[in-house]
Amino acid sequence: MDADEQRRFGESIDDAEAASVARARAARGGRIEVTVEELAEALSRPRPPEPSAGDAPGEG
Repeated sequence: MDADEQRRFGESIDDAEAASVARARAARGGRIEVTVEELAEALSRPRPPEPSAGDAPGEG
């Protein structure tokens, strides 16, 4: 398996885990409202970098 195949396989596992979490919440009747950071934490992934002050929308 080459690097591209490994990356696609890893992404499909991530997608399956996220879908499983969503289905479990939906089955409980819960509304799904999570931030990117919360989803990353639930999937045990590193959080995305925080935007710096210069990256804020509407600035620059």
